Amino acid sequence: MNYLIVSCLCLIVLCGCQSNKSSVIDDKYFDPSEYTLAEVLKDSEGVKTMELYRHKVDTNRFYTKAYWSNGNIQAMMFYTNKRKDGPARSYDTSGRIDFEGMFLNDVPNGLSIYYKNGEVYSFSIMHNGKELPLDSSARKKMINGF
Repeated sequence: MNYLIVSCLCLIVLCGCQSNKSSVIDDKYFDPSEYTLAEVLKDSEGVKTMELYRHKVDTNRFYTKAYWSNGNIQAMMFYTNKRKDGPARSYDTSGRIDFEGMFLNDVPNGLSIYYKNGEVYSFSIMHNGKELPLDSSARKKMINGF
């Protein structure tokens, strides 16, 4: 039964991502308004490599933005007690999304989506770091939007 529910949710999410929207996880989950910039890291040439934000109330929570040397965002990720916890997103050097997913206690948990040239390429449904089975025909239908 849980497998059916998860499959249906994935169908809804992935069909929705076939629109003009560039990603599946809503940008509101990457809103750092509850966070305060705590530190900016730079390489030896003074180029920004990472921004570290600390949660305004829960000081065990962090939000990070890593940058490519060309200034484009490389990744955005949330941490609790130094473990990945919440949404994560990464980009290629040209700024196109190449991965997004959810983490819980430092392991993938939920939908993990992989992009190629900014378009959905593949995905997996994770539970406690392990991929849940999904037959290839259902996977193909979800990626192609039926």
